[in-house]
Amino acid sequence: MQCTPHGRYVVGETVVCDDGAQQAPVATWWANSPIGNLCRSIVRDTKRNNCWPEPFIKADREAVREPFARMVANGWQRQNTLGDHHFDPETGQLNRDGQLKIRRVLLEGLPEHRSLWVYRAERAAETTARVDAVRSYAARTSRDGSLPQVFETDLPAPGWPAHTVHAIEEKWYQTMPEPRLPKTQTGQDTQ
Repeated sequence: MQCTPHGRYVVGETVVCDDGAQQAPVATWWANSPIGNLCRSIVRDTKRNNCWPEPFIKADREAVREPFARMVANGWQRQNTLGDHHFDPETGQLNRDGQLKIRRVLLEGLPEHRSLWVYRAERAAETTARVDAVRSYAARTSRDGSLPQVFETDLPAPGWPAHTVHAIEEKWYQTMPEPRLPKTQTGQDTQ
């Protein structure tokens, strides 16, 4: 017969309680035994079942919000990406469209979203020239002296060159009919 740390005697497979008993080396056996593991898992599962669903609400909410946070981040990345049409094809320097885009991001954008992404060119040297041009123009444009982070991306910039958009608008205006008010009839008179 041996004593457990809780004043219980172990007799074969039977546990007998005695409040005045002293602790014995069987405590380590009890803690590591299959019965001890079973008791601990029953207690743990009972506590989990009694407090359900509270422990899982935060994790579930985070799991639901994560895709939306990723979508917002991807949207800002697409919005702040400088594409091929923002650079001069021969020199790799920013053209007027690229300069205006950087000014808009740095001066009008929210501080936490003032990062710039540069669409990778076909050659690494051209991409490096683009990134350097963006960094130097951003340093000259920034009002508070903080430089934005500049990243490379494989996602193309949304949109078209300004001259293409302008040409489409001009064609649309040329094909638009002249505005006319419809003829109205009042009684027998036609106006």
